Amino acid sequence: MYRKRRTYYENEDYNLSLEEKDGLLFVHLIFFNVSKNIIKDISSKWNEIKEKCYWLGYEYIYTYTTDPRVPKLFDGWEPVTEVNYYGTKYEVIRWELKLS
Repeated sequence: MYRKRRTYYENEDYNLSLEEKDGLLFVHLIFFNVSKNIIKDISSKWNEIKEKCYWLGYEYIYTYTTDPRVPKLFDGWEPVTEVNYYGTKYEVIRWELKLS
């Protein structure tokens, strides 16, 4: 199993990191503050990530969450499955990477 997690962008409002596990790419987003401007900034970074990862050869980016409201802030996602991890239910979501 190969596992590598790197921070893509971090400031006082949020941390956006990527993790590769078993050939799949996961995005992690941790909010410290939330506002419309912060969401707009994250959206810009998200678009950068999707384009870079597409050109690196990834077909999808995945995330998992207990709060499905967060992925709904960003277009192009689809639910894949649900998992139960130590008694907590997570929704697994993916974004297909393709050029617009």
